[in-house]
Amino acid sequence: MKTQSRSVKGQDYSTHSKTPGHHYMKTQSRSMKGQDYSTHSKTPGHHYMKTQSRSMKGQDYSTHSKTPGHHYMKTQSRSVKGQDYSTHSKTPGHHYMKTQSRSMKGQDYSTHSKTPGHHYMKTQSRSVKGQDYSTHSKTPGHHYMKTQSRSMKGQDYSTHSKTPGHHYMKTQSRSVKGQDYSTHSKTPGHHYMKKQTSTRSMKGQDYSTHSKTPGHHYIKTQTSTRSMKGQDYSTHSKTPRHHYMKTQSRCVKGQDYNTHSKTPGHHYMKTQSRSVKGQDYSTHSKTPGHHYMKTQSRSVKGQDYSTHSKTPGHHYMKTQCRSVKGTRLVNGNPLACNCSHKWIQKLQTSKKILGSRAGDIRCEKAGHPIKLSDVAFSDCEFPRADVKSETVTVNESSTFSVACKEKGVPKPTVRWKTDSLLSNFTTVPKSYGEDLIIQNVSSADAGFLQCVAESVAGKSTRDVRIYINSAPKIVSLTGPERGFHWCIRYVISGYPTPKITWYKDGLRMSDTQSIYNSVSKARIGFSNTTGCLLFQFLTSKNNGIYRLEAKNDFGSDSKALKALFRGGSKPQLSNPKFFPNKPNLPTNGQFQPSMLSPDSNSRQISTDTGQNMENIIYIAVGVGLFTILIITILGIVLFRHYHKKHSRTTTESTFSSSSSQHPLLHSNHVTPTSQPHPIVLMPLASMHIVDNPAYHQKHTSVSSCSIRYFKVENINFIRELGEGAFGRVFLGTCKDLCYQGDVSMVAIKTLKGSPSEESKSNFDREAELLTTLQNENIVTFHGVCIDSEISMMIFEYMENGDLNNYLRSHGPDAKSLTKSSVLIKPLSKIELLHISNQIASGMMYLASQHFVHRDLATRNCLVGDKLIVKIGDFGMSRDVYSKDYYRVGASTMLPVRWMPPESLLYRTFTVESDVWSFGVVLWEIFTYGRQPWYELSNHEVIHYVTNGRTLQCPENGVCPDDVSKIMQGCWKRQPHDRLSMKDIHYRLDRLCLSQPTYLDLIA
Repeated sequence: MKTQSRSVKGQDYSTHSKTPGHHYMKTQSRSMKGQDYSTHSKTPGHHYMKTQSRSMKGQDYSTHSKTPGHHYMKTQSRSVKGQDYSTHSKTPGHHYMKTQSRSMKGQDYSTHSKTPGHHYMKTQSRSVKGQDYSTHSKTPGHHYMKTQSRSMKGQDYSTHSKTPGHHYMKTQSRSVKGQDYSTHSKTPGHHYMKKQTSTRSMKGQDYSTHSKTPGHHYIKTQTSTRSMKGQDYSTHSKTPRHHYMKTQSRCVKGQDYNTHSKTPGHHYMKTQSRSVKGQDYSTHSKTPGHHYMKTQSRSVKGQDYSTHSKTPGHHYMKTQCRSVKGTRLVNGNPLACNCSHKWIQKLQTSKKILGSRAGDIRCEKAGHPIKLSDVAFSDCEFPRADVKSETVTVNESSTFSVACKEKGVPKPTVRWKTDSLLSNFTTVPKSYGEDLIIQNVSSADAGFLQCVAESVAGKSTRDVRIYINSAPKIVSLTGPERGFHWCIRYVISGYPTPKITWYKDGLRMSDTQSIYNSVSKARIGFSNTTGCLLFQFLTSKNNGIYRLEAKNDFGSDSKALKALFRGGSKPQLSNPKFFPNKPNLPTNGQFQPSMLSPDSNSRQISTDTGQNMENIIYIAVGVGLFTILIITILGIVLFRHYHKKHSRTTTESTFSSSSSQHPLLHSNHVTPTSQPHPIVLMPLASMHIVDNPAYHQKHTSVSSCSIRYFKVENINFIRELGEGAFGRVFLGTCKDLCYQGDVSMVAIKTLKGSPSEESKSNFDREAELLTTLQNENIVTFHGVCIDSEISMMIFEYMENGDLNNYLRSHGPDAKSLTKSSVLIKPLSKIELLHISNQIASGMMYLASQHFVHRDLATRNCLVGDKLIVKIGDFGMSRDVYSKDYYRVGASTMLPVRWMPPESLLYRTFTVESDVWSFGVVLWEIFTYGRQPWYELSNHEVIHYVTNGRTLQCPENGVCPDDVSKIMQGCWKRQPHDRLSMKDIHYRLDRLCLSQPTYLDLIA
């Protein structure tokens, strides 16, 4: 014990002796060199302690005790506990015993003994005094003291370490000390004791305040090790237990595990096992880390830990490292090679589920581990549920049955999941499985039924889709509601989906710019259809009786309501410029719709029956005026059509090139992934707010797909708007655009420099594509000009520029971002929703045509007058917003902040990747044009996104919760889990319609 004390003292060991070993052991040397030392002990370590106790006291000892050896130890014990403890402990030996005693027996033992270090000292106390010191130490504490004794003895440390315990401590010493172990200490025993001191420093308060002793060097090394743990060390663990577990977690996940220790697992895993046994083990084991610790605890305790791997700790930890990220199944589990693990063997075929180390999972057979993938299970077949047909179509009120057959060994059990059924049903067990019989089926039972087959080998399911043929029934028809537009809502049940027809005052209605029917079909397999009759231009002429008729092959139904606009009152908008072409909407209280009786039908509401004379006259006048209006509109349209047709005879021709027959013209038959270079297009999303004469024509004829040709003398350049990789974009004018003699502002996209044949081919192909996409939600493409040396495309001009700049200049920080002294009110929530809905509408159209945008962002959306927003990309945003792109190679620019993981990792661009980008666009809109991940570099963004991180939804009080949910739905890791653009547009449309009043709209 005195020897150990001298090692602990640090500086005294080297400063008070020139020959440390000899001088220090001067007293000891007498006994060591005496005859008793060599002749009376076969176990030098144990006998030596006994001999030393006799020699330590010398003559002084014999004057104070009769049984020197035994009494000395007893006296020493008393002196530790008594008054002499503090007054006589100047010698190194006493001082060490003082430290030892305080850890073992003093009050400090109970107040500071929560950490593993104090617990260890308690165990050391026992092992020092008992005979088990060298021979019987099975507990961790004894085992540790045994190794300490070895390391104090010098050469025995490395030459006699054949037992597991010795090897364990030797490995631990390397793991803790790293390279310093061999470079700063020639006497392993001293360095080891130095580690013992530092262990106390690490656990207790001395960690930061008393690091002057040799342990300081160790603490410094330990500090650097903690520095390697990264930011997660401080941000993800607050409690001591979590803090301790965090080190384990970092070992598993980081590269430090492999680079800084070759066999760190032995001691660490054993200690970790104790900490796993705390309360957190069972109560908090939901995260992958906790689950991992639970698995580790089993493997540490089991036989596999020491018997089935060459370097158990390292091999186990390495396997765990890979498994934690992809799966909860690890190599350390003591799996049995029987049929109950057949399902795991089946999962091994999928690397996406279990990761690249899936093949390393082992099981035990006759006490020996073998790869689970190599096991051939006898009489074990994965269960399977079979149904005759995956779709069943039956008539309402009928009775039908569906059979589910089982297959597999051993024979699985079969059951139907019937939670969704409302009708009466029975299940009948059969020799082949189970039959489900449904009596008097109703339309509410439409949907999915699931059959489950389960055995010891695993479980499988099979879905059956049920369609219920039924006559339409108008479930609800509610009076006009005031949202973003006035709307008559309805819900209709019935399958097949009914055909919907609206009648006003007995006359059949057709969709127009001002009144149209918006249908939102329910999910496939469900019978309800919801929709809305929308009114954009609302005046007193809209007064009348509206009847809804729904019809399919199994019947029909109709309901009607009466809507009255008294005097055509107009609401007072604070900014009437926003809707210059619209009559203002009625204010609250001026619109008074009234419902007819619920059982009203077409016969009951006919204008010539069941109504008084006043209503008949009123309706007749309305019908007459309506007829005159229709005739007038038809005359205007025919007149314009005649003039356009006449003017085109000299200015329009079919544009043909080598790429005229390019397959992208038939892109609606081509999936996005089959296109090597999807074309970046420019769609729009409008809410049918403002009449656009460019969209009045229906482009359904063959000639509508021809490219319109403009003469160069009709085009005039005003100024340059920007420059991109494709070419430059100019603001200009074009004559004869809409009709003869007309001069319109346009955006002119030019082909850069001396174009190659490939550039010309791409130019021709894009022109053909834009011509085929004739839709009101796309930036208007007028045509091309190839008369001059520079090829040009003529587009609609949007006077308010790109959306990103518009949002910033109309946001809360506009004053600091713009030079204008005019105070501009920030865009309101309804205006932001209106912008979002327009973009969603445009993207929905592109998705329906199987086109992929690839660069959707607010910088590529254009803003026109009256807050009309359209999607467009003239190729110039890469120049203006160069910081939004990440350069790859010489010419490739990637918008990494808007790209999903699959696009970053594999350069895959699909309709689903556009959905991810739309979620980022929503984030931009509701943060008034902020750059996504503005606090990170492009490299950091790639790391964050590919590792599963997403943007935090804005919490500025402007972004509704429903919009946040849409963002989260766009940012699902798996593309097939993301919302569709159709669903997104529907949700945003409903949000716009649900707004109670109009707010100011600033153009």
